[in-house]
Order: sequence, then structure tokens, then C-alpha cells
Amino acid sequence: MADRYWVGATNSSWTTTATAVWSTTAGGSGGASVPTSADNVFFTNAGSYNVFIAGAVSCANLTISSGAPNIIFSSGSLTIYGSYSSHNAARSPTFTGTLPIVFAATTSQTITTNGIVFSEQSNITFNGAGGSWQLQDNFAISRQSGVTVTLTTGTLDLNGKTFTCPIFSSSNSNARTIAFGTTGKLIIQHIATGVTVFTTATTTNLSITGTPVVEVQMFSSLNATIIPGALSESQAMSFLFTSGTGTATFLGTVGNTAKNVDFTGFSGTWAAVGNTATIYGNLTLSSTMATAATTNSLYFGATSGTKNITSNGAVILFGILIIGAGGTFKLIDAMTVGNASNIRQFGLNSGTVDLNSKTLTCGTFNGGSSNARGVTGPGTISIFGSGAGAFGFGSSPPVTFSGDPVVNLTYSGSLATSGGFGVLPENASVSLNVTAGTYTLTYGSGDSVKNINFTGFSGTWGARASNLIIYGNLTLSSTMTVTASTSSFIFAATSGTQTITSNTKSTGCLININGVGGTVLLADNFTYGNGLTFTNGTFDANSKTITGSVAPVVAGGSVVIKNYSLAYTISHNSGTLTLGSAISTGNYTLTAGTLDLAGFTLTTPSFITAAGTKDLTFNAGTLAVTNATTTAFNNAAPTGFTTTAGTGTGKISMTAATAKTFVGGGSTYNCTLSNDGAGALTISGSNTFTTIANGVQPTSFVFTSGTTQTLTNWNVSGTSGNLVTITSTVAGTAATLSKSSGTVSSNYLSLKDSAATGGATWYAGANSTNVSGNSGWIFSNAPAVSSSGFFFMFGAC
Repeated sequence: MADRYWVGATNSSWTTTATAVWSTTAGGSGGASVPTSADNVFFTNAGSYNVFIAGAVSCANLTISSGAPNIIFSSGSLTIYGSYSSHNAARSPTFTGTLPIVFAATTSQTITTNGIVFSEQSNITFNGAGGSWQLQDNFAISRQSGVTVTLTTGTLDLNGKTFTCPIFSSSNSNARTIAFGTTGKLIIQHIATGVTVFTTATTTNLSITGTPVVEVQMFSSLNATIIPGALSESQAMSFLFTSGTGTATFLGTVGNTAKNVDFTGFSGTWAAVGNTATIYGNLTLSSTMATAATTNSLYFGATSGTKNITSNGAVILFGILIIGAGGTFKLIDAMTVGNASNIRQFGLNSGTVDLNSKTLTCGTFNGGSSNARGVTGPGTISIFGSGAGAFGFGSSPPVTFSGDPVVNLTYSGSLATSGGFGVLPENASVSLNVTAGTYTLTYGSGDSVKNINFTGFSGTWGARASNLIIYGNLTLSSTMTVTASTSSFIFAATSGTQTITSNTKSTGCLININGVGGTVLLADNFTYGNGLTFTNGTFDANSKTITGSVAPVVAGGSVVIKNYSLAYTISHNSGTLTLGSAISTGNYTLTAGTLDLAGFTLTTPSFITAAGTKDLTFNAGTLAVTNATTTAFNNAAPTGFTTTAGTGTGKISMTAATAKTFVGGGSTYNCTLSNDGAGALTISGSNTFTTIANGVQPTSFVFTSGTTQTLTNWNVSGTSGNLVTITSTVAGTAATLSKSSGTVSSNYLSLKDSAATGGATWYAGANSTNVSGNSGWIFSNAPAVSSSGFFFMFGAC
């Protein structure tokens, strides 16, 4: 290895030996041999001068310590096997011509520019197996048309510095590395239009280390192509587009990847996004840019952390697919994917989309996958597309929602549209608004939803093949049609109030109230399809009119009904129904379960029991039976029937003004049975009552002959001119009243065929009439209860 110093005159040739151009010392005599790859070359002359290269020349280290040499290539190339260093002069050295400079070291070398712009027209290639070139300071090549820096093999070590060049290429299969360091950056400054200004298209054996950033400074309206290649998440490079109004063809190749992508400062068009091209970090668009329409989809693939998507009002005219298992993708502002002319899809395959209280607008939304995936609110997904699967969230498992997000369907046309959410738990459900359109919507089969609102919709809600669980409110539109269905709407909130607003429309299906701890409230008159079932929770009819062709059913757990006044038969088949206020119904059939009056009044034309284990609990409430029939109260299936007094004294009030019958079935009634209508009350069966009473005069009691009514209290009396008549059903055959102890005190009775017994003393009263066939009655007033005391006077004798 030797040193060679340039001592040639202006316009001398590198390779000449006839003149004194090379010396072995600085400023020494010429005549030394032309440098070889083992020789260090020094340019130490002051001033400006030209050095011509014709043919392939080489050196070890190349140092420019003073002056401003202009190295001109007429043919050949310059290969540097060592380090490069230039001084900080007023004018930089230049390299003129289009032939290459090659850095070919096979060991570690350095590049030092001292802030001098590397002014050159020839390409630079780094090509040394095992070699590396570490920047000691920022390295800048002046913006020249077509000048390309190529990394063929070896390591380009930016060392946290900035490397600026017009075009960069490293697309081959050799072992090579770009080492950015923590703050390193590649800056691309191009002036050639329609060329590939950055490419690592072939990434085989390419390693990226540090924190890689590539900044593309597009010149004016010139176009450029940038091809990152398919790098893994850990090696993907970030790209900044900071200027230009032309077209940037970026991530245009299938499988290309990038980390963060930032278009701040860019006012051109992002074009030709390739299908499956992936961003592993943040995406920031510019408010002054546009995107070119393509049917391909850009993937977001981060597998950890939170990545931000900032649209700045730019519309994305390609699809978006979230595939980052374990990653979260957060909207920083409102995001729009597609437009009316370019219906584009937002897809969620894996990971979480954080709406961050923003609106995601897209043509369609596809969340169909078997992967874990979620949408976090609050925020809105607004879908303007149509057709089959316009919105799909419900594969197995369905998308998980949190934070109360809302999905809006805004399509205003007539093309049939479908979608779904799948079955979600209450705390992870989503609200759906259908705000426009005349189409047929297929939605709700085997799904769950929070609030569902059709305000503004004038189309048809198609038939639902299976049940829809609703955890919030249901609001129908007055201009829509609801297709009848055999499925159910299951209102299942476990707290708060769910409101049903029908706007005159029938639900078209069975309604099941089934939310333990929740309340369902009617906002207006309500028409249901195929039935109304009370399973759990509270139903507040809000004094509205309910219409339906199938009688309501109580079936299940624990139900509260209030403000309900409807002439519909109720079948109580299981569970507990508790009154939340006074209510009125059609005929009430208690088959199994418990009816708890809870201190209120249930008014019904007829009360009937059917086969099953059932209980009537009063808790000071009243069962008011209004029918004037032979079976107004009909304990037709007394087996398994019980009554419970609970707190306070309950009552069965028979209110018809004409004849009615209480079919007791031989049961025990822990309550008062009161005849509160002028019509005769016939009591059949041998029953047990807490009290038999009357609430009006005159009236009549007719007891089935041969039966015995066992009671604790007899509170039956008439008034002057208004007798209460007591008879049996068969003249001459008595019916028995039995009280075990105490005194009965009545008056103004007309008694016929009545046997009073049991141990108590029965006083009919002095104003009562003994018609015939009576026994055990005393037709006088009961003796007054004595309140005796003693008074002793002691005096002097």
C-alpha cells in the first residue's frame, strides 16, 4: 500500500504517466505511478482544477483535503476500496459524467463530507461483500437527473446521519444491510419524472436495522415510484412525503410493506396501492393530497401497540383491511374510505379499531373472520354502500364491541342490502341506525344489538329467520314496512329502561321481555306480531294500547308488569309475575308459577287455573274479577294451587252487578273473598277462607248445597232495606259455614238453608230474616262486649 498525491495541472488525466500528476508526497514531484486499489489517494491542491478519468481506476482511501477538484468521467469508473473524506471548503468537489463511483471495501470504512454537498452526475454503488461504510456526518448528493445510489452488497451505515440522493436502489438477493441508527434518514430528492426513485423491491437477504426513515421530497409536479418491497414488521421502513404536487406511486406492488407513512406537506396524488400492501405503523394523510381509485386494499398489520390513522380530510379511494393480531388502530380524526363512485370496503380481520369518538365512513364494512377482533367506541361507523354483506361483523366469534359504538346505514337507494353483528353480550353490543333508503334490509337473524333506530328509513325490514336480542331501544319508522316473521325480538337489558317506539308499525314478530333487572317501556301504542311473552324484567305499558293476534304469555323467571290496561287474555305458564301498579287484562289463566299482586289491583274478567304448580300471592293486593259468568273465578285445576297472604290482607273481589260464580275447587284462600257487585255470588266447592265479606248491599251469596266453607272471619251484613241474602243451591239442602271459635256478628241478612257451625257463636242479628232450613244461627244481636271495672269507696265508719 502506498500514498498518491495529485500534483497535476488543470485538465490532467488520472491515468496519465507521461506528465507529473501523481506524487508520493503532498506538493512533491510528480512521476509516481497511477494509484491502484491498494493506494491511498489525496487531493491537496488549492483552487479549482479538472481531473479526467478514462477507463476503470481505483484507490484505497480517497481524501480531498483542500481545493475543489472536478473529477470528470469520460469513460470507465472509479472504485474506492477504503474510506472517503472531503474537506469543508467554500466550493465542494464535483464528479462529472454518468459513469459510476463504486465503494467496494470488504472491511469497515467511513465516509466524511464535512457538510459538503457531493456534487456529481455519476451513479454511486456500494458493493463490497463484508464491507461497511459508516457516515461520519450528513451525506448529500446534489439533486441531479438520474443519479442513482445503489447498495449491491455490504452495509450502508447511516450512523444516525442523513443520506440525501436523487435515487436509491437496493433490489437484489445479496447479503446487504441499511443501518439507520436511532436518527438516521434517507432523503430522496429527485428531478426526473416517471422513474423509480426508491426501490428495495427484492428484499431477499436485505436487513434493515435501527429506526429506518425514508423521506421523499418530490420536485414540483414530477411523478415518482417508490417500492419498499416486502419487509417484515420488525424491519419495515417509515416513509415521509414532504413536498410535491405530482403522483407518488407508493406501495404499488403486491406485498410491499412500510412502517409509518406520513404525507404531511404533500399535495399530489397517492396512486396504485397494491393489494396486500401493508403498513405496520401510523398513517398520516395531507389535507391537500388525493388518492387514486383502485379496487385493491391496503393492509394495517401491526401486532402490538396503538397505531394512529390521521386522514386530515383526505378521502381514501382504496380498501382498508386491518390484519394486525394484537394491534390497535386508532382514528385521530374522521376517516372516509370510498365515495359514491368508488364503493370501497373497510375490513377487520384481526386486531382492534379504536374509533376514538370519531366517524369512520366507508362503502361497506367486513368484519367476517375467526380471529379475535374488536371495535372500541365511542364513535360511529357510517356505511353508505349496499348489497349482500354491506355490513358484516358476525362470524365465529363475532366482532367484540366496547364503549358504545354506533353503526349508521346511510344508503339511500333501493338495492337489497344485508348484514349482521352476531350474538354479542350486553356490555359489548353495538347500536344500529338505518337512516335512509327504500331497499329491503335483511338483518337481525341470530344477532344482538343495543339500540336499533329506523328513523328516516322508508324501505322494508325483511323477515328474520331467527331471534334478535335487543339490549336497548327499538324505534321503527312510520314510513317503513316490517315483514312478519316467526322469530322473536328479545328485550334483554339487565338495567335501565328500554323504550319501544313503534310509530304505528307492527313489530311483525313475537316480543319476549327477558331482561333480569331491566325495564321495557312503551313510548306509543304498540302492535306486536305472533305473541307477547313475559320472561324476566319489568314491562311498563305506560298506559298505551297494545294490539296483537296472539294472547300474551307469562313464562320464565321473574316479571313485573305495570301501567297495563288491555283486554288481552294472559296465560301464566311459569315464573313469577309481580304487579308494579294496578293493571287490567283479559281473562287470566294461571297454569304454573306465581302471581304476586304486590299490594296492587289486578282487574280481569275471569281468573282460571290450569294443571300445574301455581300460587296466588296477595301482599295486600286485590284480584278484581269482573265477569258475570258461572266461572268468573274458576279454580278448574285445584291440584297444585296455593294462595299466600304475604304482607297485609289481600282480597278477591267479585265485582259483577249480576250473577257470577266462584269455583273454589276445595282450596284454601288466605285472603278475603268479597262480593262487591249487586249480583248473586255463587261459591262452589268446600273451601277455606280467611274472610268472607261483602262490599255492597243488597247482594246475595249462594253456597253449593252439601259443601262447607271454613273461615276465620265472617264479615257479611246488609243495611236497613238492603238485605244480604244467604241461600244454598238446592232448596231444603243446606250449605255449611264453619268457624272454629269466637263470635259472628251480622245483621240485615235473609237466611235460607244455611248451617252455621264449627264452634263459633253465630249471631244473624235482630234485623235478619230466618226464611227456612237454617241451623246454628241466633237471630238476635250479638251481646255487647263488656268493658267491666270495679269502683271501691272507702270511708270512715
